Amino acid sequence: MLRWYNMSANETALELKSNSYSSCYKRNILEEREEQVTPENFERSAVINMPVGACEIVTLGLIK
Repeated sequence: MLRWYNMSANETALELKSNSYSSCYKRNILEEREEQVTPENFERSAVINMPVGACEIVTLGLIK
């Protein structure tokens, strides 16, 4: 589980790189599964790029 908070008043992007998980799900604040996030170039190295709004909390569940 990864929780990240954008403390800025501006939009930004979250980039997550790892080869130790098979899938990733965005979760709500109650940690309920919302949507699957598909990494780019998953076979070589799993990279997730997602926009993050101002003062937004992002919670991701990583599955090995």
